[in-house]
Amino acid sequence: MVQFLTSSLGVVMKTLLIACCVVGLELLSNAQSTVGSLIYQTARFAGKAVPIYGVDPTDPTYEVHGDNLALYARRQPVLGADYWAELWVGPESATQAGLSPVSGTRVHFREDISAIRGVDNLRILGTLGGDIVTVQLRVWAATSDGRPISKWNDVLADPSVPRGTSNLSRIVLGNVSADGHLFIPQLLSYSLQGFGLYVVPEPTGYAALGLGLAGLQLLHRHRPKRGVQSSGHPSSPL
Repeated sequence: MVQFLTSSLGVVMKTLLIACCVVGLELLSNAQSTVGSLIYQTARFAGKAVPIYGVDPTDPTYEVHGDNLALYARRQPVLGADYWAELWVGPESATQAGLSPVSGTRVHFREDISAIRGVDNLRILGTLGGDIVTVQLRVWAATSDGRPISKWNDVLADPSVPRGTSNLSRIVLGNVSADGHLFIPQLLSYSLQGFGLYVVPEPTGYAALGLGLAGLQLLHRHRPKRGVQSSGHPSSPL
């Protein structure tokens, strides 16, 4: 156990060191290289990671967010090539509709821990060091009924595909800013909260719910009012 924790800590420290060295070399060798960057990993220190779990077997439509592991007691961690993860980014004030996928960030998960196989120095084109951007991690099942699900649009087209998204969060990008200041790339995992996957309820479920509500309204409409007989005359007191 101690060996595992030490190994995980070493990997994270090595990642941070590599990112710092890359930024420092860019600053020294090419002052024009100011594209914003971050460390695209969901692993954290001491063998931990952003909690990302599969669907709730008792209610697959239930979506959940947060870092409290008790929220995921009935769920299994997301592992391996059965799932895709992709980073979506937008301006600081962006809503979810204003985000776009970052090229090269669609990756699978590790086998040993529920963390993505990310990139240690991910450049966000169109940004500069010091820029604040809105980020969201989107995760989905890689297949559905034997069909590959490789894009988020494929997910939206199939309600049965397990999917999940992190809450929107903001992060300051590393690298050299427009005014020459150096910003160290941040580890994405500490800007994200955990989340659980879910499936979208079938349209037939919505239809049944609508029929049920309509039936209740119809029953209520035709129910005699209290104290009034169905003939319309006031009832006699007992």
